[in-house]
Amino acid sequence: MNDSSAPDSLAALIAERDVLVLSPHMDDAMLSASSVVLDHPCEVWTVFTGAPRPPQTTSWDLGCGFADSDATIAARKDEDARAFAGTPARTRHLDALEGAYATREQHRAALPGIEAEIDAWMTAHPDGVVITPACAGLHMPPPVWQPAPDAAKRVKNAVAARRGAALSATPSNDEPLREREAPAGEPAEAPSAVPGSAGLLASVKGGVRSAAQRLLHEEHLRRRRRTMGEDGLAANPDHLALRDLTLRVAARHPGVQLVLFEDLPYLWHARGDDEVARLERSSGVGATRVTVPVDVERKHAHLRHYASQLPVLDQRGRLLEAANLPDHEVFWLVSTLPDAN
Repeated sequence: MNDSSAPDSLAALIAERDVLVLSPHMDDAMLSASSVVLDHPCEVWTVFTGAPRPPQTTSWDLGCGFADSDATIAARKDEDARAFAGTPARTRHLDALEGAYATREQHRAALPGIEAEIDAWMTAHPDGVVITPACAGLHMPPPVWQPAPDAAKRVKNAVAARRGAALSATPSNDEPLREREAPAGEPAEAPSAVPGSAGLLASVKGGVRSAAQRLLHEEHLRRRRRTMGEDGLAANPDHLALRDLTLRVAARHPGVQLVLFEDLPYLWHARGDDEVARLERSSGVGATRVTVPVDVERKHAHLRHYASQLPVLDQRGRLLEAANLPDHEVFWLVSTLPDAN
């Protein structure tokens, strides 16, 4: 990882190009990229701002002082509007559900739409700048059983590739071949020997799959609690999903400059440097670190509008006083991206 203490490279980029800041939640852009959004006519898209239907009441809503998700989202959108009042930034809410409200299936289902929006922006701004989270914070180690599904996935992909090659070499006929491809670790469905047994088999398999998903989710929560300890803050899954999606899209647009921002308050628990270094090792990403000075009093004057969030984002109350804020923000200018394929 290259390192630069001079912000000139970032300042020159955002002064000369169209800029899109991708904020996972209402507050992230101001928390982590205020040096961009307060002074530059950028676009700020906040991705996870949707209200679930029907409304929900979660521990997060209650902790923020609201009765349910409708009240939370309405208040946070009002806070966001007041925080950006008087800035040159143009804000937009994409209305995907954040992790507190969405199931894993809902979360995954929303990602293609988000990807399409970001891809369209990059297509319309082929030399633009896109700023997205670096994902500071504590990172959970992979589960001990992770190598097994990874190996199964590699075998499945190899088999699919060989099958595709064989099919392409076989003369076609008038009736297309229809074949069910079984997920890794799941046997292909056998022909039903008894009338009605297919529905029973599907029901049993569905119940087993549901039970397995519950067990995996509980194991995930246990690992997350162990990682965070008593006062730790793990990297937010919404931030991770948005970052990884943006990396994939940017790989298809070589003229776009991708920039990662260090996430506050997560950086108080684990700096973004280790995570960017991990990206460099695992994905071939290349990045140059840039630090930008911050007027903390001015930044806090805008941050204070997120009144429902600041007390719960940091248990020590550091976000409530300007003097506690870092006097600089950290960004990484991405010079090499993963292969688009």
